[in-house]
Amino acid sequence: LVIGEKDQEDYLEKNFEKLFGKVNLVRSGENYLEIIAPGLSKGAALEKLCKKENIDISKVISVGDNMNDYELITKAGHGFCVANGNKKLIEMCDNVSVSNDENAIEYIVNWALENL
Repeated sequence: LVIGEKDQEDYLEKNFEKLFGKVNLVRSGENYLEIIAPGLSKGAALEKLCKKENIDISKVISVGDNMNDYELITKAGHGFCVANGNKKLIEMCDNVSVSNDENAIEYIVNWALENL
C-alpha cells in the first residue's frame, strides 16, 4: 500500500511496471494505491471461497466503495456500490445502495428480502 499525494501515485501508476515489474495497481482511496500480485483480487478470493465451499457465486451479494472492490462487485451475482463510493465505480456498477452513512447494509438486506 502506497500512501501519498495524488501526483506521486499517478506517477507510480504510470511507471510502476517498468520500474518494478508486473503487478496489479488499484486505487483504494484518494491517497491510497494498492500493489497486488497478478491474479489476486477480492473477486478472485470470492471465486476461490465459493468453489471451496460449493456456493453458487450467482447467489452471492457483495458490497464495496472503491476501485479495489470492483472485481468483488462484478464477480458476485449481486454486487452493490454504496452511494458515497468512488464515482468511477458507481458508474460501472449495476446496483447502487444508499451511502454507508445511511445504513447501506440494511438497504441491501431489505433489497435481497424483496428481490431474491
